[in-house]
Amino acid sequence: QPAKMQLFFSLPTPCLYVTAVYNNFAVCSYFLISLQYSTSMQKFEEIFPLLKEIKSDEIRKKVSQCWEIAMKRGKWISLDNIPFTLLIPNAGSFIEHVNRVTEMAFVIGKKRGDVDMDVLIAGALLHDVGKLLEYECIDKKIKKSSLGKIIRHPIIGASLAMEVGLDKKIVSIIASHSKEGEFVERIPEAIIVHHCDFIDFEIARGKNENKKEGHSRN
Repeated sequence: QPAKMQLFFSLPTPCLYVTAVYNNFAVCSYFLISLQYSTSMQKFEEIFPLLKEIKSDEIRKKVSQCWEIAMKRGKWISLDNIPFTLLIPNAGSFIEHVNRVTEMAFVIGKKRGDVDMDVLIAGALLHDVGKLLEYECIDKKIKKSSLGKIIRHPIIGASLAMEVGLDKKIVSIIASHSKEGEFVERIPEAIIVHHCDFIDFEIARGKNENKKEGHSRN
C-alpha cells in the first residue's frame, strides 16, 4: 500500500511551523518565513545585484549553489529578518550588510585594478554565508545554533565553498575575513573584504553605542 503523507500548517509569524505525518511518524521543522517574499521565489541575482558582475559562469553558479545549500541545511526559506550580527542589538539587515560589503569591495577592486574581480566579488558575497548555519530560529528568535556554538561562520562558510568546488582563493577570503585571518597570510582580495566587513561592523557598533549614550542622557 502506498505510503501516505499529510501536512499540517500553522503560521506563528514570522516563522512557519510544518508538521509532516509519514506513516504515523511525525516530523516537525521550524522555518523562518518572510513577510514580504519567499527567497525560493526570487533569484539570488536580485538579492545580491553584484552577483551579475562575476564574469565566470562557473563561479557565479557555484556562488548561488553555496547560498542554496546553506539555506537548505539551515532550514531558511528567506534571508529577510536575519540580523547581520548577534553581537549588536538591532544591528541591521543581513542582506544589506552582505551587499554593502560587496559594494565597497567592488569599488576598491575597480579602483586598484590589480586584483581578481571574480574572486573578490565571490568572496565578498559569500563571506557570511556560514551564518545561515551558525544561526537558527527558535521560538521566533534568532540565536546561535548548536553548530554555531562550536564552529564559527568563517569556517562553516569556507567548508561550503570547498564543497561546491570554488577556487581556494575564494575559500581563503571566507575563512580569513574575520579574526581567523590573523593566523594566516591574507591574499589581497581577502584584505579588502576583511576591512570592508569591519568598516560596516564598526559603524553599526558605533551607532548602537551612540543610541545608548543618548538614552542615558534622557
